[in-house]
Amino acid sequence: MVSLIKPDWFEKWVIVDEDGWHLKKEAPEKVKEEFEVYMKEINEDMLSFE
Repeated sequence: MVSLIKPDWFEKWVIVDEDGWHLKKEAPEKVKEEFEVYMKEINEDMLSFE
């Protein structure tokens, strides 16, 4: 199960709005990769609740 604790980079590089979570365009490549993994884990967790 994914921790609900947000990664250190989350506050700096992620925009949260009514459409969901979006990575800022200027985010470093490492953050982009970590964001993809983080979102994939969250989506897998959500599917396990169905």
